[in-house]
Amino acid sequence: MSFELENNLDDLIQQGLAHCAVKNWADAKLCFESVVAADPLHKVAWNNLGNVLDDWGDDAGALAAYRQALNIDPDYANAKKNFALVAHKQGVAAYAKADLGAALALFELAAQQAQGNADYDHSYLQLLLETCSHSTLAAHIQAMHEQTDANDAYTPHPYPLLAAKDDPVWHLLAAKRYVARLASELPIADKPTQMIDATRRGRIRIAYLSSDWHQNPVPQQLLPSIEAHDRTAFEVIGVATDGMQDGSLWRKRIEQAFDKFHALGHLTDAQIAEQLRAMNIDIAIDLSLYMEGGRPMILASRPCCVQVAFLGYAGSSGAPWIDYLIADEVTIPASHAHFYSEKIIKLPRSFMPDSNERPVVQPPANRAAALIQHGLPAKGFIFCAFNNPYKIAPKMLACWFRLLHAVPNSVLWFQANNRWTEANLQAAAKAAGLDAERVVFAKRVASFAEHLQRYALADLFLDTFPYNAHVTAADALWAGLPVLTLQGQSFASRVASSILTALDLPELITTDITSYEARALELVRQSKKRIAIRLKLANSKAKKVYFDQLQYVRSLEAAYGNICK
Repeated sequence: MSFELENNLDDLIQQGLAHCAVKNWADAKLCFESVVAADPLHKVAWNNLGNVLDDWGDDAGALAAYRQALNIDPDYANAKKNFALVAHKQGVAAYAKADLGAALALFELAAQQAQGNADYDHSYLQLLLETCSHSTLAAHIQAMHEQTDANDAYTPHPYPLLAAKDDPVWHLLAAKRYVARLASELPIADKPTQMIDATRRGRIRIAYLSSDWHQNPVPQQLLPSIEAHDRTAFEVIGVATDGMQDGSLWRKRIEQAFDKFHALGHLTDAQIAEQLRAMNIDIAIDLSLYMEGGRPMILASRPCCVQVAFLGYAGSSGAPWIDYLIADEVTIPASHAHFYSEKIIKLPRSFMPDSNERPVVQPPANRAAALIQHGLPAKGFIFCAFNNPYKIAPKMLACWFRLLHAVPNSVLWFQANNRWTEANLQAAAKAAGLDAERVVFAKRVASFAEHLQRYALADLFLDTFPYNAHVTAADALWAGLPVLTLQGQSFASRVASSILTALDLPELITTDITSYEARALELVRQSKKRIAIRLKLANSKAKKVYFDQLQYVRSLEAAYGNICK
C-alpha cells in the first residue's frame, strides 16, 4: 500500500469518526465503506463500520462487519467486545419474539466472543436449559463454575445455577456476588433500620411483595393461605412490583384476598421502599428475589422492620438485608445452615403452602380410550415427567432412557414448552437407541382441571434433579400419582422430599441416581408395592397431613409472631 493511499485512508477514518461524533451515520458509513473497499484487510475500518451499522439499527450488517474484522484478526479485542454486545442484543430480541433457536445461537456467539462475561454466560445457560440443548451444557456449566472460583469480579445470575448443579456453596457465593453488584450499580440511601414498636397495640402488619401476582404457580400456592390469615391478629398487604396489567378474574381474587393491595410496578425500587416505610410494615416478604421480574433491591435500604425471603426463589438470597428464609427441617437441616446467609424459620411440616382447592381427580371411565386420546399406548407402563423441561439435566435424562430400555412397552410422557425442546428431547431419545414412539409430549389443554386429570393416566412420576418438582410434585401427589425424587444438598433439590416427608412417604425419596433408578424399576416390577404406596398416599391426603391450608397458615402465623417478639 502506498504512503499516499495510507494517508488518505487514515483521513477517511478520521472523517468517519467525526461524522459519528455528530451522529451523521450516513456519511460515516460512506467513509468506512470507502476504506474497506480500498483495503479489505483494514480491521479498524471494519470495526468502525460495524459500530455505525449498530447505531443505525442494522444489527445483521453490524455483525457481518465485526466478523470481517475478526477474520482479519481473531484476537482484535474491540471487535470481539462489539460483536458480543450486538449478538447478545439480537439474541434478546429473538427471545422476545419466541425464536429460541436464533436466540440460542446468538447467545452462544456472545458468550464465545466475550469469555468471562457473566451476563452473556447467564443468557446462554438459561436458554441451553430451557431448550434442553445438552450437547454443550456440561462444558458451559463447568466454565462458569471455574470463572466463579478464579475471578472475584465474575457475578453469575444465581437463578439458573439451581438447575445447573447441586452445589449450594456455589449458589450462595453467586447470590452474594450478584446482589453486591446490584448494590454497587444502584446506590442505596442510608436509612435507619425500622424497628418493631413493642408498645404498638394492634395487628402485625405483613406485606407480601411479588412481581408475579398473576395466574402462576407462586400465587396459586399461596393465595388460599393469604385468604385464611387471621385478620384479628394480622393486617395483610399485597404489593405488586411489576407493571403488567391484569384484568383477569384470578387477579381480582388476588387483590380481594388482601386487606390492601398496591400496584407499584411503575415506581423505582427506592420509591417502593419509601412507600413500604410509610406503611410501617412489620414483616416484608419477598416472594420473587431472583426469579424473572424479581426486584431484590427494593428492600436494600431496610424499609421494613423484618425482611423475609419465601417461596419463589429456592435458595439463599445472599443479601445482608434479608433477615430470614422460610424453610423446614428437610429443605434446610441444621447441618446445611452454613449454605444460607439468612436465619432459618423452620415450619413444622413442609415449608410449601399448598392449596386444597384443586379439582378432584377421578380415574377415566375408559382408560384405554383416554390413553389413546393423549397419544399414549393403550397398554404399557407410563412414566410421567411433567416438570418444566428447563429442569431436565442430561444425567437424569440418561437415567430415564435406561428405564425405558429396561421396561418393555413403557413410554416417557413429557410436557414440552416449545418445538426446540421437543426436537432436542426426541433427538436425545433417538441417540439413546429408542424408537420415537417411546417419548410422548403432552399437548396444551383448555384448563388446569383437565391437565390435572391427566395424572390419573400415569403410573409413576419421575422427578428432576438437581431442581426438583415443586408445585408440579404437589399436583401429582394430589392426583394420587407417586412421585419418585432424588434428594441432594441444595434447597431446590430437597423440595419434593419435603412434601413426601410431610405425606409420610419416605420410600419415594432417594439420595443418589443409582438408588433412584433401582427404586423406579422396583416400583415398575412390584405392582403390589406401587398399589400400597398409592393407598398410603390416599390415606395421608385424607388425614390432611399436608393438604390442610388452615393448619399450614396457623404454623406460618406462629412463625411470624415469633420473629416479631
